[in-house]
Amino acid sequence: MHGFQASSMDLRTFKNYVSLTLPNALCHASSVNEEFTDGNIEDMGKKLAAEVRKHIIDWCFSKDSSTLLLEKLTFIGHSLGGLIIRSALPHLESYKQYMHGYMSLGSPHLGYMYNTNSLFNAGMWVLKRWKKSLCL
Repeated sequence: MHGFQASSMDLRTFKNYVSLTLPNALCHASSVNEEFTDGNIEDMGKKLAAEVRKHIIDWCFSKDSSTLLLEKLTFIGHSLGGLIIRSALPHLESYKQYMHGYMSLGSPHLGYMYNTNSLFNAGMWVLKRWKKSLCL
């Protein structure tokens, strides 16, 4: 899952590396929130969960559509994507026996409220005012 104001293409290199390293793994780069990363994290999590369920239904069943071939389910998120994944997990409760891993790269799990860098704080103030972003 990509981060704030990013796209699924931003993680393309990472996805390609995983595909080369684990040739039997099925990788999916989420695109459902590409235009909406300014929104509510909970809503983005619900959209991600729906996209994951659809991907599993489309790609992880046997040809006769009766046997689920999913073995492990792992999530990788960058920045805001890590928070969106955490928000999606409760909506994927039916797949909890397949949950295998979660990796977040630079995700602000503890927020950014106590940052003392004045340049960073000024940039966040501008982003919040200009974009009217709920997630920030």
